[in-house]
Amino acid sequence: MDKSWIEKPRNSKAYMDGVVNFIRFASEKSSVRGKIICPCRKCSNCSSHTPEVVEEHLMWKGFSVGYTEWIFHGESLSASLIESSHNIFASNTPTSTNQNFNMRAALLWTINDFPAYAILSGWSTKGRIACPCCGNSTHSRWLKHRGKFCYMGHRRWLEESHPFRFKKDDFDGSVELRSAPTTPSGTDTLRQLEGINFQYGKGAKFSKKRAREEVRNVINEELVEKDNNTSQVAVFEDADDLINDPQNLDEDGVPKMAENNCPEEIIAIARGPNNVAKRYSGFLINGFRFHTKNREKLRKTQNSGVMVEAEGQDYYDKLTDIFELDYYESFKVVLFRCEWVDIRSPRGMKKDTNGFVLVNFSKLMHTGQLLKDDPFIFSSQAKQVFYIQDMKNEEWSYVFITKPRDLYDMGTTLQGEDDDDQTYTQCMPFNIIDANQLDNCASWARTDVKGENSL
Repeated sequence: MDKSWIEKPRNSKAYMDGVVNFIRFASEKSSVRGKIICPCRKCSNCSSHTPEVVEEHLMWKGFSVGYTEWIFHGESLSASLIESSHNIFASNTPTSTNQNFNMRAALLWTINDFPAYAILSGWSTKGRIACPCCGNSTHSRWLKHRGKFCYMGHRRWLEESHPFRFKKDDFDGSVELRSAPTTPSGTDTLRQLEGINFQYGKGAKFSKKRAREEVRNVINEELVEKDNNTSQVAVFEDADDLINDPQNLDEDGVPKMAENNCPEEIIAIARGPNNVAKRYSGFLINGFRFHTKNREKLRKTQNSGVMVEAEGQDYYDKLTDIFELDYYESFKVVLFRCEWVDIRSPRGMKKDTNGFVLVNFSKLMHTGQLLKDDPFIFSSQAKQVFYIQDMKNEEWSYVFITKPRDLYDMGTTLQGEDDDDQTYTQCMPFNIIDANQLDNCASWARTDVKGENSL
């Protein structure tokens, strides 16, 4: 559309005809309830009026200087840029040396707002999956009373150990343990568009609702296919049946618990732990205080010795790492990573003539270098031992098993007067005299001492 009339005098015929054509164009493309945005120099696209009032403003106040791309009146930004580029390519451009040449230009990028981003990219920036970068991983939440979507999950882009991830009260009341979503590639975009039929031009009416349903079906098929591929090895049979059934998955590919009788623990195990895990250097369990080997390097105390009983055999090791796995707040599991002495070889463990156990930490097994190695144990399995270095052979250390502090084995029964077994019903010893029974006891007053107050 010719826009050269904007710079013509307001009393010229070209300017008046241009205003009439602009009013007709804006009324067809951008009229809302019989009103259009006024581009006069006073209103500057900030207020709407009837076409008659807008025409009067343009005749008396003039057209806004610089408003040559009518994006507020139905003209798309991309069409305006293409038209401008075409004019540059087709016409000869004068230079300072009075020589003409054909200029060639290319559109590299544009700076625009989010609604215009939808026009340029072809992705709808409204609704549940409004973010073109996150795609189906967009974290949206429907506001029931406001009747619209809000977009959360911004803490996913922070570092895994960032303190903001664990602050519930300052955000939406939840701990953010997810990682940042992967940006869809070009191949992913083309795969989503497979099977969608486009009709260009002014043919049959295009149903946006039907197109959205087709795109949603393609995305759901990809999610189901991905979940089926990743759940070939199941932990429990119930969890296997739950994951392999696409009808039991929600929009994020997570099994629905409300519509199934499967226990929440099985669903959490089938889903797997969160990618973000906590790491500790000390832990209290079973009445023992455990420290990692690195933590006690500069200390005189020793709390890294661990012993585990399994299949009638004692395994000895030193604690190197402590990890806490979070199954999405369903439950948590604490694991100990240890350096295990090779008890299968006499060069790793032996007994002296007195029956004391000696271990050699230069001979290890289950180091984690091989796929079959298993250097982890549950924290509940650990018992504490102390290692004392042999003065004659420094490679070997004596093992001494310790008991938890303030823990006494009092048994489960006590002997009464009738020698019958009685179970403990309280922590107080059975031979303590109650205060109400003191009146029946012998007198505690001394009678062989004279005085005013003798007791």
